[in-house]
Amino acid sequence: MLTTHFLDEADILSDHIAIMSRGNLKAEGTPVELKHNLGSGMKVYVNDALYSPGKDFVDVPRHSDYDQTVYTLADSAQTARFISGLEADGITDYQVHDTTIEEIFLNIAEETNDEPDAASSSRSGSPPLDESRDKTFGTKVSTSHSAKQPLELLPGQGTSLFRQAVVLLQKRFIVLRRNYLPYLAAILIPIIAAGLVTRFLKKFNGLSCNPADSISTETVTSLSQYLPNIVYGPYNATIERLLTALYPTLTSRSIHSVNTLQEFNSYIDTHYANVTPGGFFLGNPPTFAYSASYEVKQSVLTQNLLDNVLTSAKIVTGFSEFSVPWIPGTGNSLQLILYFGLAMSAYPGFFALYVTAERLRKVRALHYSNGVRAAPLWLAYVFFDFLFVLLISLIAVVLFTAAWHGWYYPGYLFIVFFLYGLTSITYSYVISLFAPSQLAAFAFSAGSQAVLFLIYFIT
Repeated sequence: MLTTHFLDEADILSDHIAIMSRGNLKAEGTPVELKHNLGSGMKVYVNDALYSPGKDFVDVPRHSDYDQTVYTLADSAQTARFISGLEADGITDYQVHDTTIEEIFLNIAEETNDEPDAASSSRSGSPPLDESRDKTFGTKVSTSHSAKQPLELLPGQGTSLFRQAVVLLQKRFIVLRRNYLPYLAAILIPIIAAGLVTRFLKKFNGLSCNPADSISTETVTSLSQYLPNIVYGPYNATIERLLTALYPTLTSRSIHSVNTLQEFNSYIDTHYANVTPGGFFLGNPPTFAYSASYEVKQSVLTQNLLDNVLTSAKIVTGFSEFSVPWIPGTGNSLQLILYFGLAMSAYPGFFALYVTAERLRKVRALHYSNGVRAAPLWLAYVFFDFLFVLLISLIAVVLFTAAWHGWYYPGYLFIVFFLYGLTSITYSYVISLFAPSQLAAFAFSAGSQAVLFLIYFIT
């Protein structure tokens, strides 16, 4: 329900209009009904002072307005016939104006200024009225000989704060039916993220008190675990027999020979992606090359090949890094935290959209001007948005616990989620008080929380 003195606003926004004057209901109906029943007709502005309408419109009221002639038609049907005549006569420069609600209101208000005359007053038993004219404003003032009766005030009662909060909460549910997409996105983003990141929980082992579970152990690496492709030089059949004898996994296809150091270097340059784990050239001094992609195990295995050839002895070498205090699966858990944390940082930004639009469109100012207090307004909004936070928190916890049963008291996770949602709602409300647009409110709310999360995550 909208109470307003801006009649254009009532005409555009209202489905049903009631006009009151001096506390009495004077008229009500749709805007079209009021204009049809109480309007003074439709006006057509013709920008041709010399135009003369047909004989059917000779009696139509008209008056000149500068270089225009204004015709007042009785209704829309007559107006349609008049416009058809204009266009048939080649007149295209015209404008049509309907009766406005403001004109109807002023007409009705003028009727209330007409006081009953002396005769009607006498018939009704009322004292006669003295009529005089206010020289300042030129209006007729009517006074009664009888003493003025004091205005009786109505014993009204203000709306309680609780009732205001309930009504505002109902308003948010009504608005939700027409504008549900932002809240649907706010629900789906964290829920979809929770469903996707659960794949990081597969084969994830939880924490325990066993010290062996707190380290990441490396397996021993040897040449037998590779599909070798070795280059050596200069060619020597004895060397190939020695290599195949030492390492049965080597075949003639996995050994390539060169004759000079230049050929060796050229082969390494062109086939470096296929040489595994490396190669050697028995020059002076001996030279070996290996794949140096992040690890040193290839260099150790290639050095072992060279040592075996130089010594003609079988020396079996294995390589393993030291165990590091890095819990197995920590990388997956960090990815889960990162991706889900970013999704949780983004979704509260949707709660800033409506409150920002309400401020920019002066709806909140209208609330306050009609007696709504700030406390019930914001409490109703927090409670409304908090319902979505509870739904998101519940579904996310259910997805996590269904994907992996090793959580430590998942109920605590639910508390963390909805407490974070409550604080992020109030944070987005604060941003909405200063944001110049809905997009800016969402971007700053979601972006700033994501940045703060990443700073916490890194530090």
